[in-house]
Amino acid sequence: MKNEYDRLRCASGWIPVPRALATNSRFHSVLVTGYIPSPTIRELLAAGASLYDPLTGVAHLLRRLHDNTRTSCNREREFAYFHKVLDQNALPAPLQERFNRLLGAWWHSTRISRDEGCVVHGDATPANYLYDGGVWAIDFEGARDYAHPIRDPGILAAELKASHGNGSRAEDYIGHLLWHYSRGEEEFRRHTADLPFFMSLGYLRIARLPWRAAERDWLLQEAEACLAAGPGR
Repeated sequence: MKNEYDRLRCASGWIPVPRALATNSRFHSVLVTGYIPSPTIRELLAAGASLYDPLTGVAHLLRRLHDNTRTSCNREREFAYFHKVLDQNALPAPLQERFNRLLGAWWHSTRISRDEGCVVHGDATPANYLYDGGVWAIDFEGARDYAHPIRDPGILAAELKASHGNGSRAEDYIGHLLWHYSRGEEEFRRHTADLPFFMSLGYLRIARLPWRAAERDWLLQEAEACLAAGPGR
């Protein structure tokens, strides 16, 4: 409650978020915010609407948030969070070992640089962005500092790829999101190299949800494939 209240108050100086109005720790740790009467990107996706304009807005919103909160990246914490989500999936031992080996390759690479850090939204799913011609971000409970900026686009990219009925356009949407997040071709290439790590994390976040059990095998395959694409140098 307190983390989200403070993050909303802070983020409101840079990006559109609901106004944080009040908290009450004695009443189920309630947080009261202003109401934004707009559909979420998840609702637009379900309705079959084009997401190019909304995703442009999300990319610019995330970039403003990240640029205005630049720090270093706590690399150890990023990998610890990945391992935490991986453990929550309770994988069979052989599959767990494959993930551990792949994560080791990323750890010993130059990717996920300590020089790139910021405050991230932390729960960058289509349900947490509203679109009314502009984009609003909601749900900052999971916001974290000293995180890697591509965590947000990576988690959102995995959500888009895993969304029902979106398979044929997912790659276009992901490229569009990352291009509008980036400042030119060189940065786009660098972000593209980091993206598989955080897309894998995004797939694992979805795979642990009991109501996505029917997709679990596919999600785990995609998560492993992303890590196996390799961190490069």
